[in-house]
Amino acid sequence: EGRRRTQLAHVTSAMKAAAFDVACVMGDFNFHREAENASIPDGWAELPAVVSLGATWDYARNAMLPHYLPLRNIYNGLGLGERFGWPGPMRLDRVLVCCAAGGCACDPGAARIFADQPVHE
Repeated sequence: EGRRRTQLAHVTSAMKAAAFDVACVMGDFNFHREAENASIPDGWAELPAVVSLGATWDYARNAMLPHYLPLRNIYNGLGLGERFGWPGPMRLDRVLVCCAAGGCACDPGAARIFADQPVHE
């Protein structure tokens, strides 16, 4: 948790040093617990449209997860499947924004999850 907080602080402070109207940091933050939201620096916020999507790591909703992982690892219960070890849904992927002084006057927009279904079956 501390390592992620330090990395995120480093990236966001470097971005704030540059002149911008709106800055965005997005990606797989590996926040396994919602408590890790405390790592989000002051002045930065998550996009509500992305938050409303819920879990981005969800074995029940994402048919691609078994394809991303080796057969036996800690994230799939060492190959024993959902019943014996797949972790519960988590919101690993985040989109953070920071607006220059005066706050954001931008439309929060819409978001959707993609790449959760195979292209060819």
